[in-house]
Amino acid sequence: MSHKQKLLLIAFSLLLSLSLSSLPLMSQSIFKPSRDDMLFFLGESSAGSKTAPQQVVYLPTGIAGDWEDISLKKYNEMISSLHLTSSDPNDNSNQKEIGVEWINKYPYLGKDFDSHCSRCAKGFYNILGDEGFTQVFDKGDKKAWESHFEKSAVGGEDYNYIDAIDYAFFAGHGNTSSLIFRQDTSGYDGDDMYVRQAHYSEVKWGDGDLEWIALVACHVLNVMHRDDWIRNAFDDDHLHGIVGFTDNVPSWQIDDLGEYFATYLYNGDSFKEAWKKATNKVFTGDVAPTAAILYPKVWYDPPIGPRGVWKDYSDECLVGRGSGSYPDPSEYTDDPYKYVLYYCDTWVT
Repeated sequence: MSHKQKLLLIAFSLLLSLSLSSLPLMSQSIFKPSRDDMLFFLGESSAGSKTAPQQVVYLPTGIAGDWEDISLKKYNEMISSLHLTSSDPNDNSNQKEIGVEWINKYPYLGKDFDSHCSRCAKGFYNILGDEGFTQVFDKGDKKAWESHFEKSAVGGEDYNYIDAIDYAFFAGHGNTSSLIFRQDTSGYDGDDMYVRQAHYSEVKWGDGDLEWIALVACHVLNVMHRDDWIRNAFDDDHLHGIVGFTDNVPSWQIDDLGEYFATYLYNGDSFKEAWKKATNKVFTGDVAPTAAILYPKVWYDPPIGPRGVWKDYSDECLVGRGSGSYPDPSEYTDDPYKYVLYYCDTWVT
């Protein structure tokens, strides 16, 4: 190292220590929990209140309290300038691939959603398609298969469908543990388990191309199996987020939901803000479903200084819009001072 370089290093070290002197020192322990160490916490909220949304946070065992209440803006801005940026946020050269699947009619369940589900999904598909996104597939009713959503380990082919695109949208029937399909003949389920269902145990999204998926289906993000969806769909920290609902969704009001969601996204809103605006826009009257978003945050826990949020994926936008897209959360996990936690925000529409 040259004399000039040594002087620059000393000057920079002094500047860094002065900047940190006004910040409270926190524990130097580095928490990088495994998925099995996650503990479930449910935040307080006012029932039915739009001004007090509910947040569920998955924290490492033993960490709670006011851990997240520290102001870190100045600190994080300084630290982010010292770290290398992560690699490309998407998994192939085309970062604008979209696909939708929808089911209007479920003969074996006696359910008929008229054209509500197709209109909902196609609205998302057509708005983004008109804006230059690559339309990869639009599959409905008999052509919408559970295997398109399931991982190869259970005989699924998500690698050709849901995990071969960047942004996916499903509109149809659901319950707390599954998306429901309507196959009228056999052979659409790879392992004959959970037939006509894409069960949470059968999915692992994002290890291919998928970043975000919208699930317009009843109850899927309900608290009953929410942690199971996180442990499976987000396994290995590749998926960026899921938007959906925790309770009954009035099908007769969803026609324009996909169109509004896509429009707000393209206009530069984050996924959370776009979903909140779209759901609040379309649901009126006495039936008010609870909308939800599941997403990760990357936390930074340095040996010196306070820990704080490095990336909040609810703030992510479409690629090329607003503040842009983020790398997969897994891009950060090689850093010994960073780890990923999962959150759920909900609001009554």
